[in-house]
Amino acid sequence: MPEIRAINGHEVRKSLTVLLKEPHDDSDKALQRALSFENMAAAHNYDLQRQIVVTSGDEIIFSTFLMPQKGGSAFVFISDPAQLDPEQWLLALAAVKELIAKSSKVDFTFLQLMLSPEETAKIQLATQAGFICGSEIHYLYRQINSKIGVVRIPPGVRWQIYSEKNHDLFAKVIEHSWIDSLDCPEMADVRSVQQTIDSYKSAGVFTRTCWSLMLYEDEPVGVCLLSPLSHGNNIELTYTGVVPEARGRGFGKIMLNRAISLSAIDGYKIMTLAVDDKNKYAHNIYDHAGFKNMFTKVAMLYTF
Repeated sequence: MPEIRAINGHEVRKSLTVLLKEPHDDSDKALQRALSFENMAAAHNYDLQRQIVVTSGDEIIFSTFLMPQKGGSAFVFISDPAQLDPEQWLLALAAVKELIAKSSKVDFTFLQLMLSPEETAKIQLATQAGFICGSEIHYLYRQINSKIGVVRIPPGVRWQIYSEKNHDLFAKVIEHSWIDSLDCPEMADVRSVQQTIDSYKSAGVFTRTCWSLMLYEDEPVGVCLLSPLSHGNNIELTYTGVVPEARGRGFGKIMLNRAISLSAIDGYKIMTLAVDDKNKYAHNIYDHAGFKNMFTKVAMLYTF
């Protein structure tokens, strides 16, 4: 009889192999995904015992896992339920609900599941478990090099670099830039600005000199937050936002071009970012700046 249970200590890799297996994977490829995930988890001190599985005899037929993040959130992973029969599907649904129940709302403001649009069975199961389909997120990249040169900054524009002294100003401008934002608007109400800043800081290797606040004629108009990644010569544009009163005046483009230029000068080779499908204005800027699509994910949210 199939049953739901937490994994035993020796089942971590076995469960991860089920959890991370893609439809086209053979057993060796699925195992390689599990080993890579183990290495990543060890580097970030993630507890891989946070897995709940559905078993049939000695076989794990479904697995789900919770990975806490800074900023009051956690990522949830689920294996593909497409091949489960109706009874097994109900047990998989119960396993996801049990994982959610074990996630205290004291610890987390929301849970997040990032799925490919093609993963329809996962989307269906997550929806039944209480997750809501949010934005469709496009992940983009652009190659950069030292030949890009220095960007001309218009008169009246100056910058402040992040520090503890101006932390409150950064927080105020970030929060203000969320008003009527087209980038994941559903996120604005699920966590505080401080939780969001904590999340931004954990996106890569936090480097305060990579966080800039833009002022025009001494009035704050936007922020641009860059995060060097721990592997390779890549840097992520974690967040860029313009306050409502300053939109439509080209400030977003100025911040992006400056970010690309500074990253090139510092020796980074690839810049990555994520943008909401609904934000056509930002898409247009990124297209003109030479960004290409890597992949797309559907952001599914469970809020407590």
